[in-house]
Amino acid sequence: MFRQIEINPSQRKYLKILWKEGPEENVKVFALKTVTYGTTSAPFLATRTLQQLAKDERENFPIASKVLLEDFYMDDCLSGASDINQFMALKKELGELLLRGVMTLHKWCSSVSSESDLYPFNYCEKQSTVKTLGMMWNNCEDAFLFDISTSSTTEFTKRDVLSQIARLFDPLGLLGPVISKAKIFLQRLWLLQIDWSQKLPSDIAQEWSSFIASLSYVKNIKIPRFVLRPNPKEIILHGFSDASEKAYGAVIYLQSVCDSSDNNTFLLCSKSRVAPIKSVTIPRLELAACLLLAQLTRKVLNALKLKIDQVLLRTDSTIALSWIDTPPHLLKTFVSNRVAQIQELTKEYHWSHITSKNNPADLLSRGIDAQFLANNQFWFQGPDSFNSLNSETELNQSDKNYLSEFKSKDLVCLTVKTSALFDDVICISNNFQKLIRIISLIFRFINKCKKNSKECGAPSKTERQNAEIYILREVQARTFGNEIHSLEQCGNVTPNSRLKSLSPFLDSQGILRVGGRLRNSILPYNSKHPILLHAKHKVTDMIIQYYHKIQFHSGSQALLYNIRQKFWPLNGRNLCRKIVHSCVTCFKANPKISSQKMGDLPEDRVNPNFVFNSVGIDFAGPFYIKTKLRKSDPPTKIYVCIIICLSTKAIHLELVSDLSSEALIAALKRFMARRGKCRKILSDNATNFVGTKNEINRLFKLMEQQDALFQNFLSEEEITWSHIPPRAPHHGGLWEVGVK
Repeated sequence: MFRQIEINPSQRKYLKILWKEGPEENVKVFALKTVTYGTTSAPFLATRTLQQLAKDERENFPIASKVLLEDFYMDDCLSGASDINQFMALKKELGELLLRGVMTLHKWCSSVSSESDLYPFNYCEKQSTVKTLGMMWNNCEDAFLFDISTSSTTEFTKRDVLSQIARLFDPLGLLGPVISKAKIFLQRLWLLQIDWSQKLPSDIAQEWSSFIASLSYVKNIKIPRFVLRPNPKEIILHGFSDASEKAYGAVIYLQSVCDSSDNNTFLLCSKSRVAPIKSVTIPRLELAACLLLAQLTRKVLNALKLKIDQVLLRTDSTIALSWIDTPPHLLKTFVSNRVAQIQELTKEYHWSHITSKNNPADLLSRGIDAQFLANNQFWFQGPDSFNSLNSETELNQSDKNYLSEFKSKDLVCLTVKTSALFDDVICISNNFQKLIRIISLIFRFINKCKKNSKECGAPSKTERQNAEIYILREVQARTFGNEIHSLEQCGNVTPNSRLKSLSPFLDSQGILRVGGRLRNSILPYNSKHPILLHAKHKVTDMIIQYYHKIQFHSGSQALLYNIRQKFWPLNGRNLCRKIVHSCVTCFKANPKISSQKMGDLPEDRVNPNFVFNSVGIDFAGPFYIKTKLRKSDPPTKIYVCIIICLSTKAIHLELVSDLSSEALIAALKRFMARRGKCRKILSDNATNFVGTKNEINRLFKLMEQQDALFQNFLSEEEITWSHIPPRAPHHGGLWEVGVK
């Protein structure tokens, strides 16, 4: 596969080898043109090439492209189909797709018979066991097999033990209890501090020798690859976790429900870990096993291409279940961190209790020999009846293991002043939203004291709305007490009230609102009838400051408009101006701009002189004019040459055909023929101006070689041409104004 992928020519210089034909020959340097096996980047380049090929040919081979992206590992493909026709279509399409990359698939193997010529699998039929990515698969029986080579020596070292454990390759955890026992044994060797080359003690060596002898029974284990029934009504994922002093683990089963009497349950995968060397309580290890089960469940669901109807997770620890149902912030750090992760990973799944004798994960936490695992249907198919597994067991709240993980509660002495409680609360903060949160939490505390409520976390939307209504009602009762009393008694405010023009009324929640004539409008209720606020109350300032911040420090006019969508503060315009003016952020964002001192005007601008004796020149345009009478003729582009007197600001206009130096010289000749010759010309640094000046100087130098009379005349009548500094158009403001 690697040699079929060509390297970009610009990168071949990094893949070179040295070659020498003989001892006396010179060393030759060869640059490799294809991906070389053994280099660090080779696996990535091969995988990336396959992915790019799948993406490029996605429209031509949609099915094969998906398989190439998801079911390939390097040059091995592990995939399948629901029936033989789909499989043959996939085989054909996948072969054609890889041929586009000049790659040929071979060593095909399938779980169906290949006797017919219609299914030309070119793998040897006599060899029914295939090994791919370390897993052995019997295609005739469609089952996973295991074949572990063992050592025949009778003396073992810690290095031999680790070498033998490394041969137990089981990525899915199908032999989980055997692997778990091997891990526990290796941890014991670490605790004994045995050296790598030191022989094991006789009792430990005898125990390891017995374990090695039992590994021969692994060859008798056959695990079905296909774990589903045809057309199942429901697919359920069952997860179990358990822990002991030695290890903890999690195991997952897949159940296909067809009818009440024909259910199919098979082992899917498992994961185990040895317990830490540092002593940890059993409930904490049970919680760690629950976390391991939650993580394994998430990985399995992401890997399966099936619709899972239910996910049921079980543990035999009532303490761990109680912790999972507890808010993490109430627990200590170790338990709190794991509970938070479990709640996040399994918030959509159901946890329940199971007895230890029905928990297959108990085999993971203790470990067993291979000879006992070979015929253990409890491990490979799970409990007999999943419907009767749930055990309703309540935790004794006085259990010291359960209570020991709660944070200590400090005694709080609360003194309440009923008369000035609201006034004290609004002095706590200047943030309106924080004030609402404080009031809502006070109400929650009162409800918990009265109704034994179990609400926790941040205040809900309803709680915040109730707190806001309470704040506004208290503010209006302190500022519009007379008006509210008058409305409750006779339905109208007194004639001399300052709110008379606003036609106020009380809504169903006791809030004083603006009346008006918009009752039949489709506007929101708060926009038709804003809530009245007093101009001199602290809460009014807090509301205006809050809207000022959420509107990104808008101006006073925009601020007043947004506030009046819900509130109607009296004297609102002046209040908004005061808030904006006192805002530190707005002050910093609008600093006072310093002004530059203007320089002195040039000499030609302040001294009297003849008209057009000192002039400035600039161009304006382009403009389009009609030069002929026919309508079909295209317009002609022209420019206007502006010549302005620096002393009197008189303006002379000349039309020029383009922006060349020749056109400018012609314009100057026409100007001088009409207005007289000027002594000084000032312009910017445009190329046509510079070219004209250079042309005049060239002609002057040429004429200097003529007779003395003409030379003296040119010397007396020479025109001085000056340019303003580069990139300083403000020096030519006089003619720039004329252009405008």
